[in-house]
Amino acid sequence: MSQIWLLSIVFAFAIGHGTFLAATLLIGFNTKVNRLLSLILVVLIVRVGKSILTILFPEWSYLASSIGLIAMTALGPLLLFYIESLFTAFELDRKKSIHLVALVFSVAVCLSANWRVLNLAYYIFTFYLFVYIFWISYSLYKNATEYRTDDVKWKWSLGIIGGISVIFITFVLQLFVYNRFIYTIIVVASALVLYLLSLWAVRQHKLFLPVNRKKIKNSYELGELSNRILRLFQKDEIFVDASLSITKLAKQLHTQPYLVSKTINSHFKKSFSEFLMEFRIIKAEQLLLSSINQTLTVEAIAYESGFSTLSAFYTSFKKINNMTPNQFRKAGGRADMKVG
Repeated sequence: MSQIWLLSIVFAFAIGHGTFLAATLLIGFNTKVNRLLSLILVVLIVRVGKSILTILFPEWSYLASSIGLIAMTALGPLLLFYIESLFTAFELDRKKSIHLVALVFSVAVCLSANWRVLNLAYYIFTFYLFVYIFWISYSLYKNATEYRTDDVKWKWSLGIIGGISVIFITFVLQLFVYNRFIYTIIVVASALVLYLLSLWAVRQHKLFLPVNRKKIKNSYELGELSNRILRLFQKDEIFVDASLSITKLAKQLHTQPYLVSKTINSHFKKSFSEFLMEFRIIKAEQLLLSSINQTLTVEAIAYESGFSTLSAFYTSFKKINNMTPNQFRKAGGRADMKVG
C-alpha cells in the first residue's frame, strides 16, 4: 500500500506540473520553439505515466503500454527538432518529416493487439530513442563552438538532454527488471526526474518568453536596442572576440541576456549563434579577398575573424559558402564558382 501512495504522490506532482507547464507554453507563449517543448513534455508525461498506470491499474496495461510506446517513438524526433530550433531557423520540411515515419510503425504495432509484438517493439524503440539521444549529443559536441556563444540556450540544451538521458536510463532498466518493488522504485525515479526537469524549466522561464515591449520601453525601445547591437557588431566589430557570448554582449548593453536574444530573434530573424556567425564569416570573406592580406594564412584569418578553432571556421565557412576558405580565395569569391 505504501508503494501505491508513493506512486500516486509522485505521479500527481510530475504529471500535474508537466501538464501545467506544457499548457502555459502553448496558451501563453505560443511560438514554434515553445510548441516543440510542450510536445516533448506531453510525450514524456505519457511515457512515464504509462509505467505508473500499469502498476496502479493492471487491467489497463495493454492500452497504457501502447500509448507509451507511441509517445516514446515520438520523443527522439521531437527532441532533435527542438534542439535544432533553439539555435537555427527551424522548418519542418519533407526531409525532416522522414524522422516521423517510425511513428506509423509504432501505431501499427499497437493495433496488432499482440503482447509479444508489443514487448519486442519496446526493445526496438528504446534503442531507437538511444540513437537519437546519442545523435543529438554528438551534434551539440560537434557544434559546441558555435552554439556555446548563446550560453543561455546552450546551458538549457545540455540540461534537457541530461534530464531526458536520465529518464531514458530508467526506461532501459524497466525492460530488464522484473521484481515489482525494484520496478516501482525505478518508475518513481523516472517520475521524479520528470518533475525536477519541468521545475527547472519554470526557473528558465525567461528563455521562453516573447519580447515584452512594455518592459523594454522602460530602458530601450526595441528598435534602439537592435540598433545598439548592430552598432557594436558593425563599427566596433565586437564579434572578433572569440569568447563573446550572449551574456557578455548583454553586459555591454547593460540589459538582460534573454532580452538581447529575443531582440535578435524578432528584429534580425536569426538566433544569436547565426547572427554572430554571419558577421564572422563576412569578416573572413573580406580578409580572404583583400589584396593587402594575401600573405595571411587561413588559420590567421580564422582567428582574426573571431573563431577560436580552425575546424570551427572551416565547418561554418563551408556551411555558408558551400566551399572551403582556400577555394573561396582562389576563386575570388562566390561568383562563377563551380563547387565539386
